[in-house]
Amino acid sequence: MRFPFGTEEKYDYITVNTFDRFGPLEDPFADLGEIFKKVHPNMKVDDIGQQTEATRHLVRSEVWQLMDETQ
Repeated sequence: MRFPFGTEEKYDYITVNTFDRFGPLEDPFADLGEIFKKVHPNMKVDDIGQQTEATRHLVRSEVWQLMDETQ
């Protein structure tokens, strides 16, 4: 979305995650759990996940794999 605006737009933001291997996709919270505990020692990861999901709606999700590239 380069220039999203107006009340008829389906969404106004896009989130992109990149990984150099598929492992983080299989368990995305493996490393995040320890970091989260340090930053928010009195909160549970599941609680913040539920709060986040309550504020937005997933429109579409895709997984792409880079097969080759040229320089």
